[in-house]
Amino acid sequence: MKKALNIFIAVLLTGIIAAIAWPQNAHASGAEPITSFNETVTEAEGPGVTLLSPDKWGTTQMKSMSGGAALSSSATGAAFEYMFSGASVAADMIVDRSGGMFSVFVDGKELKKIDLYRNRMGQGTMRMALANNLTQGSHILKIEILGERNPKSLGSFVIVDTLRVASAPYGAISGVLECQYNTGMPVMRAKVSATGNEGELNIVTDTSGKFVFDALVPDTYTLHFEHPGFTTLEQTGLIVKSGQSINLQKVLFEESIGARPLKFIRYPLAVRPVIVRPGDEFIVEVAAPESAGGWQAALETPWTSAPLEIKSASINTANGLWNVTVAVPSGVSSLLHGLRLKFKDGEDFQPRAVMVVPAFKDSIKVVHLTDVHVYKSEILFERYPLLAEEINLINPDVIVVTGDLTDSNGYTDERWPESDQYPAMLELWDSYYSPTFILPGNHDLSPYKYDDDYFRWNSYFGVTDFSFDVGPYHFTAFDNAFTMVSMTKKEAYREDLFPEQLTWLENDLASNMDAKMRIIAYHVPLHNTNSKVKELASKYDVDLALYGHLHLDQVDNIPPTTYVQTGAAYDGSYRVLNLDNGKIGEISTKKNGYTAFTIGTLKTAVQTSPDGNVVTVKVRNKSSRMFSDAAWQADMPTAQEYTCDGCTITGRFVNGNKTHVVFSFDIKPKEETTVILSVK
Repeated sequence: MKKALNIFIAVLLTGIIAAIAWPQNAHASGAEPITSFNETVTEAEGPGVTLLSPDKWGTTQMKSMSGGAALSSSATGAAFEYMFSGASVAADMIVDRSGGMFSVFVDGKELKKIDLYRNRMGQGTMRMALANNLTQGSHILKIEILGERNPKSLGSFVIVDTLRVASAPYGAISGVLECQYNTGMPVMRAKVSATGNEGELNIVTDTSGKFVFDALVPDTYTLHFEHPGFTTLEQTGLIVKSGQSINLQKVLFEESIGARPLKFIRYPLAVRPVIVRPGDEFIVEVAAPESAGGWQAALETPWTSAPLEIKSASINTANGLWNVTVAVPSGVSSLLHGLRLKFKDGEDFQPRAVMVVPAFKDSIKVVHLTDVHVYKSEILFERYPLLAEEINLINPDVIVVTGDLTDSNGYTDERWPESDQYPAMLELWDSYYSPTFILPGNHDLSPYKYDDDYFRWNSYFGVTDFSFDVGPYHFTAFDNAFTMVSMTKKEAYREDLFPEQLTWLENDLASNMDAKMRIIAYHVPLHNTNSKVKELASKYDVDLALYGHLHLDQVDNIPPTTYVQTGAAYDGSYRVLNLDNGKIGEISTKKNGYTAFTIGTLKTAVQTSPDGNVVTVKVRNKSSRMFSDAAWQADMPTAQEYTCDGCTITGRFVNGNKTHVVFSFDIKPKEETTVILSVK
């Protein structure tokens, strides 16, 4: 038999209460401070709770719940009563995408209706005030499940973990979380915690970015805000008195670098970089005022910085963008650099925008990723770093991502890709060492909200159709999200690309006939339709097509083009293509250049000596493929010389007493490869 847990919290409030310094527009109102605060906690499924319809209630077992279980039901009319003596009553309840609605009664009077639906990936416990600032004395609480539910909810579950009775009113902290750079856009599903002397409470912001802690015991609190794609934020020293409500109003949440909407630079970008050699020139496209001048540009990494020579600057009258031609100086490190641009009254930075290579190669290694679906499951935020580590080890020359980056596209009115999913998705790519080119899919661009979704995409990625070169290899990427056939329609939203797209595609292919290979990339399959893209691919000898959408690994050879589909990245799938002198290269003893892999093909274990002077990397290769020129990076104590047993040092970048060392090696098939980097 479970016993009620009695918690006594003694709070001595002095006559002087520290002011809340941030934000300045926060305001508080509430009852006068009291000298003590008592709270009693009771298990909802334990003694003291009277089930009015016992056959309609059950228990849910979860380790995370108080006592390991909670009272639960989804039956309309299911109700229970709880007699208590105090000024306030609250409950710890489960909120998720299957949450239902219920009514709260005190002493026979209906006080409120509460909706337990939350658009979040997993279940969470939320503490909420059911009745606050009651007359001191005995009361009867009644909870009754309604026959209603939020239209978005997948169920009508009401799960009550604990009931909490307080001798005085609870306090509250509330506010609205908004993007700092995507002005006016709420941040939904952000994790917010309030930590005081008695522990931590957690909630998730709703679709408007709102957060409310309305059952706080008197204490001093620290608020902690966390969301993928945003810089962690804390606010300390929030003093909550009994009955006091603190409204923080608008709280600005800073997007991580690389996860922000475009500012001035329109090309090159982190999602559409340029690949150049020392001495090469390239054009930076800038959305700057006509009065802009005094141009400065530089390449930056955490370990290096190199100024770029400004060759010319002029406005392109066709699109209104400045074209600033810059030259890469000799001696620049072979790394993926950020691009910093300064001009009169303006400055911008694009991470991972410029890949400097020592020379263009006749053979390159391409990794194909598709169908990321960044919010399909919370597990992905553990899986994606492993995927990045494995692909970084493989050391491709280029990564091509063919759409469905997010897991929604405006199909529901509570999904906000630019505030909720784009920053989280973009932050994922910051850990990749290779240039990454990203194009959209049908989960990024909604046929239902065409103009809105394209505006959002353009605010982060600039364009949907583009081409790029990796040395002698020419890639043409285009958007065909609108050719998708949905489960509710037998026909596609469009049968083919727009006429202007087809014209652009033909011109691009025709002007690059001297390329060693022509590769097209898109999202929705086209080779099994009547798309004119197939005609153009045949006419201009397109060698390879990369696409996704169906979450399958499949290869179809329709000469002269090989159509290659790769499984979903959220399942851990990726494909490695060796393009050798204009053809798909052999893989080990197999002449199959289209082999697909999943996370765990290469399992890496790293050991670092206590003094940091020795780093041992062991890689177990489960496949029959040899991965040549694999790479690893490690921070070592700065020294004159290093030795690499079984590997070759390809780069050293000094930053004070630490040196970032890049080294490469071959990973043998079906065995473990060990390499050792050490200070000499």
